[in-house]
Amino acid sequence: MKVVLDTNVVVSGTFFGGVPSEIVDAAKRGVVAFCVSAEIVMEYQEILLRFAGPGSEADVAIILDGLLENATVVTPVELPSQISADRDDDMFIACALAAGADIIVSGDKHLLDLQGRLPVQVMKPREALARIRTAT
Repeated sequence: MKVVLDTNVVVSGTFFGGVPSEIVDAAKRGVVAFCVSAEIVMEYQEILLRFAGPGSEADVAIILDGLLENATVVTPVELPSQISADRDDDMFIACALAAGADIIVSGDKHLLDLQGRLPVQVMKPREALARIRTAT
């Protein structure tokens, strides 16, 4: 199963545990085919640094290395126009389409509002984890 993780899932899974942490762990271990684009990786880094605080560059680099060890980096498709109400969310859609992903995992309302209007499913972490568990 191919998945794209929204930044909120990565940050929550890294710093706060719970269901997002289980999804991040599944991505790290290669239980799911975790797909990213260069733009998504840059956003992960930026937001993880913001949460980790000043002087945390080395720690964030280690976190990213572990997260991306089994990831597939794809070149996102070019979208004909903005899809999400939040332009920043389009990078996850473009990555998912390029990767042929099954799921975008997100807690973001703008992405979740697109469920059923994309050729990829958009799921909250709890729903996605249940699907991952049944598929493995």
